[in-house]
Amino acid sequence: MSGELEENELTEIDAVRSVNNNTNDDHISSERQSFVNTLDHHSDRYNISVSEGLKVLIIINNVKFEKANKNLPTNKRLSERIGSDEDVKYIKKTFTDLDWKIDVDLVLHDPSKCKIKEQIKVIQDTKVLLSCIAVFIMSHGEENDTIWADDDCYNLKEDIIEQLAAENCPSLAGKPKLVFVQACQGGHADSGTWVKNKIKDYSDATATPSNMETNSQKYEYVKIPNYADIFVFKSAYTGYLCFRNQNGSWFVSELCSIISSSTPDMDLGSIALKVTESVSIKQSSSDKKKQVPMVQSTLLRKIFLKEPTAISETAAQIVEEVDGKIIRQKSSRWKRIKKYCMGEKK
Repeated sequence: MSGELEENELTEIDAVRSVNNNTNDDHISSERQSFVNTLDHHSDRYNISVSEGLKVLIIINNVKFEKANKNLPTNKRLSERIGSDEDVKYIKKTFTDLDWKIDVDLVLHDPSKCKIKEQIKVIQDTKVLLSCIAVFIMSHGEENDTIWADDDCYNLKEDIIEQLAAENCPSLAGKPKLVFVQACQGGHADSGTWVKNKIKDYSDATATPSNMETNSQKYEYVKIPNYADIFVFKSAYTGYLCFRNQNGSWFVSELCSIISSSTPDMDLGSIALKVTESVSIKQSSSDKKKQVPMVQSTLLRKIFLKEPTAISETAAQIVEEVDGKIIRQKSSRWKRIKKYCMGEKK
């Protein structure tokens, strides 16, 4: 049974296949030189500032499945995902406030499988400088990471994640790729288990810094894994259902709420930990079923969605180098950052 839970009704699904275009090249051909990104990350965090490029957000929101249902037996037909449009509003508001680029063309309403692939191909072929991408996928899902489009199902790993990998998407090589999936991972409902809970404060988990920063103004070619720099946050554990109602899904509403209320020094890993705790502990369906989100990450550094309060000397140099351009684009915000970096009075 396909399913994402609507509090009182089971309704949602998810997917994954794989395409490996392995290469044994140990050098960079002259014709590909122009596609090699020059990275300027700190040793412990990604640089997704304006100077590094655009932060692009893609929203894939499937609510109705009229074409798919024509080919499905009556007992397997996919229900309308009431409340998902509310999730879209939360996402757009949250990421607009964080200065992400959200064009009308990047918000796909009830797209077909072909349309989704076309949008990913646009990102693969773009010559626009990008610093980060986030893809929100909201649909019915099934086991093995199968996700439904308007007309057919596709695979999260094969059709989304692998297509954003470094070898397939040069514009994002070495850049963080964030994928958020609001869709069930199977048909099981988590009944939960009762335990005694001693109330105490738990500190946020923090990632271990990775010493990968090069000397100032000096760069060298470094081979990175094709599947590095990927962060996948799913609404449900493998094989299990997730919940949604007319006000939106537990996962997306909590994620957007916690991002919006987070402090600048909270990295995405810490935010994900809070979302997982909130969805898992605070939420229960009308029939007492539970849900736990799941993270899969190959990030090499921390990523901050808001500008960290402690800006390093390198950040100050970046602001100085592109000073005029940035101030024209983000006048008040970047003036404050420059003053902070240069030790000027606020």
